[in-house]
Amino acid sequence: MKKREKSTDKPVKTRSFAPALNTRGGIATAVSIIGITALLSIAAMLYIQRNGGLCLLLGTTGIPCPGCGLTRATLSALRGDIATAFAYHPLFFAPYVMIGMWLVSSRFSGMKKAAFITVIVLAAAMIVCWIIRLIGGWNGYLTP
Repeated sequence: MKKREKSTDKPVKTRSFAPALNTRGGIATAVSIIGITALLSIAAMLYIQRNGGLCLLLGTTGIPCPGCGLTRATLSALRGDIATAFAYHPLFFAPYVMIGMWLVSSRFSGMKKAAFITVIVLAAAMIVCWIIRLIGGWNGYLTP
C-alpha cells in the first residue's frame, strides 16, 4: 500500500462582496444607516420647505453663511450664466478648486505645498467676501 501524501495546497479563501452584511450585526448596521439617512433627508426637506432654504445658519439666525448662494451660483454657471453666478456668490468656483487641489495633492506628493497655499488663500477670500457681504458691500448687489 502506498502512503497517502498530504496536500500542500492551501484552501482558497473567497471574499464576499459585502463581508459586513454576512452577519446579523452587519445587516442591522446597514438598515440603521439607511434609516438614519432617510430621516435626515426628510428633516432636511421639511427644513427647506419651512425656511425657504438649506442654510442652517441663515434659517436659524438670519445671518448668511460664507457659502450662501454657492448652489444657486453653481447652477447658474452650469447653465452658462456667469454674471448671475457671480451675483449669487463671486467665489462660486472656490470650493471646486479646493477639492481639486486636495485630490491632486493626495495623488502627487510634490503638489502638497501648492495645494495647501491655494486652499488657505481661497478660504481666506471666502471669509473676506462673506464679511463684505455682511456689511452691505457692493451696494447690495451680492446678496445671498
